[in-house]
Amino acid sequence: MESSRQGMSALDLAAPSAAYPVGVPSPVAPPLRWERRRSLGTSVPPVAMIRASSLSPLLRYLARIPGPTASLLGSVQSLVGDGDAPIPLASCGDLWERAARLCGRGELGLLVGLESPRTEASDPAPVSCGATIGAAFEAAERRGLRSHAPQRFWLVHRGDETAIHWRYAPVLQRGRRPLNDFALMRTVAYLRRASGVLDWRPLEIRCEGSPPSHLGRLAALALRRVGFGQPDMSLIVPRSLLQLAVPGGLSSPPVLEDAIPESDFVASVRMTVAALLRLGQAVLPAAAAAAGLSVRSFQRRLEAAGIRFCELVQECRFETARRMLRDPSRKIIQISAELGYTDSANFTRAFRRWAGMPPQEYRRRAAGGLRSERES
Repeated sequence: MESSRQGMSALDLAAPSAAYPVGVPSPVAPPLRWERRRSLGTSVPPVAMIRASSLSPLLRYLARIPGPTASLLGSVQSLVGDGDAPIPLASCGDLWERAARLCGRGELGLLVGLESPRTEASDPAPVSCGATIGAAFEAAERRGLRSHAPQRFWLVHRGDETAIHWRYAPVLQRGRRPLNDFALMRTVAYLRRASGVLDWRPLEIRCEGSPPSHLGRLAALALRRVGFGQPDMSLIVPRSLLQLAVPGGLSSPPVLEDAIPESDFVASVRMTVAALLRLGQAVLPAAAAAAGLSVRSFQRRLEAAGIRFCELVQECRFETARRMLRDPSRKIIQISAELGYTDSANFTRAFRRWAGMPPQEYRRRAAGGLRSERES
């Protein structure tokens, strides 16, 4: 197999037999769930969410850069540390945008993607023994259709070549380019490992938007050319690449960001508010932006569900506080700061109103309940 992989590097990649014309628009994928619901108008789509742990590679990269990114790290690290905690896709994009601006690196997505090992990819499901690269990508495509994924992925075959497409939900505006660059670099890194060709490059790269300042870095990744102004992102690769067997131990392709379980609009808004609380942004305009709506439209959706935003913020503060208090490693002063209180005394008064007891007493009772469960 190793000899066939090296042969592919010299023949298939260097001399493709069929062109994928730059002027031809990208084939249209089946409508995404967030697109389908919008067009039918039968229900309000939930807020596009991903797991906060998907930001881990970005935070590790920024931690090594001295300078103004320290303030950004402080507001995000605790949320990312919770692993499965959800965060709105729009908020994730905003963090990427701010990080790129603060460190002055337009190519930040490429740099982080290059250094992100496959073991940290957001979809680490193992690949079946004997599966081909193409089968692994097709399985990832099917998984994306079964969930409210914030990122859609699909394959299109044309002659001797295959296009690997992906597109984020429309709510992702700020940070869309660095996130696309990150997904691009991780996919290239995955295909290098899967093919056994360490310097493997796609035939072409198709990008959304206009050429960026780091066009040279993108051009160096493609054998033929890089195109722009496309409705989605795509890599053009030899179809023969997909017929190679995936090496043992390699996980699924990193083509889908970590989606949270399917939820309705109200449930996703609750998760949005909980995340924004910890980011210090639990205000109405930020929540509306995360949902991709104007403030007035967002308020109307909440009113139709019988919910007031200010009450929802208080409910989320209480639920988040209770969960944090069950963790003995968290100090009261840290919890109050993460929930947006100026000092722990204000948090203690608010928690007493909610629970009828101070947070210290709730922590003691919760710890006692956990001990009783273990003993039984």
